[in-house]
Amino acid sequence: MKNIILLFFAILIFSSCKKDMITVSDSKAYSEVGYKGSDEVYDGGGIYVQLNPNGNAGFKLGGDAIHSATYKITGSTLKVYSNNKTYKFRIVSEDEIKYEDRTLRLVKE
Repeated sequence: MKNIILLFFAILIFSSCKKDMITVSDSKAYSEVGYKGSDEVYDGGGIYVQLNPNGNAGFKLGGDAIHSATYKITGSTLKVYSNNKTYKFRIVSEDEIKYEDRTLRLVKE
């Protein structure tokens, strides 16, 4: 019985460790798909996130300027920190992330 309890706790501990869903060994850029812009001159497109291996990022929520940012990946969550704000993305796969109801896909070069 003692062995069964130890085995149960071992399985519980190992299964609780989550692997990050995105690995950033090279720079990766994600761009919003299906973005419908406005007629405004300053509308430079949808959301854009560039992740660099050192934890730094480029981030654009809209407009035409990419701002300096940092990021952290924990399991299926990507948090981007820019201009004293935190933006939380859900990682769907290595190629796709979501911000609220907006979808961003990996830019293939």
